[in-house]
Amino acid sequence: MSRIVVFDLLCSQPVGDVKFHGGGEYTKVVFKTYVTKYLKAEEVYVCYDESKFLDDSILELIKEKGLKTVNVSNYKQIVGFLYKLEKETTFEVRFFAGLGYGYKKVVFPKNIIAIGTFHGLRSIEKQYDKYTLKYYRGKALIKEWLKIVLKRYMHKRYYNMFFDAMTSFNIIVTDSVHSAYSLKLNFPQLIENKELNIFYPLTQLPDVSQSDEVVDGKYILIISANRWIKNSYRAIRVLDKLFNKGLLQDYNVKVFGNCPHRIRKCVKNTNKFNFYNYVSNDELEEAFKNCSVMFYPTLNEGFGNVPMEAIKYNKTCVVSAVCSLPEIYRDIVYYCNPYDDMEMQNRILQAVDNKMDKDKLSDWLNKIQKKQKSDMQALCNLINGVEESA
Repeated sequence: MSRIVVFDLLCSQPVGDVKFHGGGEYTKVVFKTYVTKYLKAEEVYVCYDESKFLDDSILELIKEKGLKTVNVSNYKQIVGFLYKLEKETTFEVRFFAGLGYGYKKVVFPKNIIAIGTFHGLRSIEKQYDKYTLKYYRGKALIKEWLKIVLKRYMHKRYYNMFFDAMTSFNIIVTDSVHSAYSLKLNFPQLIENKELNIFYPLTQLPDVSQSDEVVDGKYILIISANRWIKNSYRAIRVLDKLFNKGLLQDYNVKVFGNCPHRIRKCVKNTNKFNFYNYVSNDELEEAFKNCSVMFYPTLNEGFGNVPMEAIKYNKTCVVSAVCSLPEIYRDIVYYCNPYDDMEMQNRILQAVDNKMDKDKLSDWLNKIQKKQKSDMQALCNLINGVEESA
């Protein structure tokens, strides 16, 4: 059967002041992989806003492959284009949205196969934490406080957002077994009537050659310190307590990601902490490469790519034993309860004294990347509407 594929790239463009975001980067990876390796449709249409930024590599690929473009400024316009396309073609039309959350209260044409990715239910699973407000000030602080006060209303609002967005998709894609069962738990009747696929997202890790100099820089690494969901306040406090006890005296801490001032000023051992705001990708890569231990006590993850950035350099990680992380990282990290200060201190000391075996880390990374590549091929075949291997 002849097929047309329509790609939503609107979701890969800037959202407000945020130029790059997880769902957008995922969509770009899927698009690039599909177009360069697995394209089998007779025609491909790409929907995006021509007035907004889109990576040059994506634009060049669209031109190189001769793909058709559709200028849109919102999701309803994409749906409108699908209705127009349905009337004008006898081909099977398959539509892919790498970030399905924007399709609230829309109805896709009945003869179009709509595939939407939902990367987890963070806003339902973890609405707030008792330290959330430490990360905000001014109007943002008031806004977050209201969310907590109105938690029941907000939960219903987020629930309806997910429900309304997923309703019209024929096929749901998610990023982990944890996320799949979270969908089944929260939307049992809805998900029962959908085709649900679990595909690990393909992580774009730079190649690490044998010539790359990897050292033990004698520091613990924390990133995304401005986001309460990443739990940086507890992480910083835990390490500060270890220094108070006279432990880890040969180590410092590097904190990346514009850590709020309210959290920085709580530190007692200020000489042990180095805070960085926003840095280049190369600088962050250097931090992963030379850390002693990466500390990632996150409060919620749909998949959880970040520790992989350190593991590719054979670094030992301490991560939360929540959500998808035990599923993904199995036995190659140290797990901790992200709410228990003493347990986190315990795991940090273990990680510093007993580094993970490098061969074990390398073997796991090879296996997980093999699965990610296989899952990406399966996703591209799903977009094509075919089952055979490339």
